[in-house]
Amino acid sequence: VVFIESETLYAVKGEVPEDPGFTIPLGQAIVRKEGRDVSVVAYMGMMYRVMEVAEMLEREGISIELVDPRTLRPMDTATIINSVRKTHRAVIVEAGAGFAGMGSEIAAFITEQAFDDLDAPVERVTGANAPMPYARNLEQAKTPSNQKIADAIRKVCDANGG
Repeated sequence: VVFIESETLYAVKGEVPEDPGFTIPLGQAIVRKEGRDVSVVAYMGMMYRVMEVAEMLEREGISIELVDPRTLRPMDTATIINSVRKTHRAVIVEAGAGFAGMGSEIAAFITEQAFDDLDAPVERVTGANAPMPYARNLEQAKTPSNQKIADAIRKVCDANGG
């Protein structure tokens, strides 16, 4: 098992399971938020950012279904595909660079397995094509902003009257 931690999660606070044997099952995604208009796939720090955007867009009448893959390999493609077939739209959000990133793979299997279910092209929101900087202000500039995420979601929802 390879565990890669994200520095963007260092400030996140939450409950810690008391069960010393607690594990997150490999290859089992979780739907963090049920929605009807667009499926957003996001992981690590971007998942929390999408939760903030979802609250904002709810006030505009856009309902987001947020899928957290939790593990990238193996990846639970079935949960992602089922969500996309439900909403007919997909946005992938990742902090990593857009070229040759995980989001590219997710977009590829969505297109391969659910093309006929899509009402709009799959949209990707990625970080800048640069290494993650150490300074907090540069880290924030490198990763997708809430505005960039919201704009991508609005774009796919507007594509066919969503």
